Amino acid sequence: MPSNILSQLPELQKQSNKYLNPVIMSFLHDHTKPRTLVESALVASGKFQIKPKKGAPSLITPKNRQSKRKVSTFLPGSEHITDKLNKELLGGESYPVLTATLSLATGIISGGAGLIFTLATTGLALTKTTSKVLARPGDEIWHIEEIGKVNNIAIYVSAFFIVDPYRNQTFNKGWLIHEEREEITLN
Repeated sequence: MPSNILSQLPELQKQSNKYLNPVIMSFLHDHTKPRTLVESALVASGKFQIKPKKGAPSLITPKNRQSKRKVSTFLPGSEHITDKLNKELLGGESYPVLTATLSLATGIISGGAGLIFTLATTGLALTKTTSKVLARPGDEIWHIEEIGKVNNIAIYVSAFFIVDPYRNQTFNKGWLIHEEREEITLN
């Protein structure tokens, strides 16, 4: 039965690697209904598994594989949340190129170990994705959930988008700002 269901799932796009700080996500997340499609279930091994809320057979129907809903709107008075989100979207408070330059100078003076550490940390910092999308008052946050497959493994995707409702865009034409993926169990 699980292989039949797995064959019905659409192949997911490549992971975006867009990820926001958990503190920022706590401001954006809908705590009253964090997940529409899946739930965590404690299994005999004492670990949690992610399972479809309506059961694995429900995934044959496309409407049970995707959920789109508006989570919030940035209203006047929520500038502190908007400012925190925008700072995170711009790459946070780290400055990898400046840090690399200063650390490189220090590394040359103190020896090869400092140089290797500098190159490694700069490489990691530069992989942090930045975006030129910034939230403004009136913008909306949409949460889109999807269940699909990657390499014959069932995957749950939770993605958050910024949508500007004044530019005649629909929620699926927003800007992706955060994505998480988890393997789900079809038993």
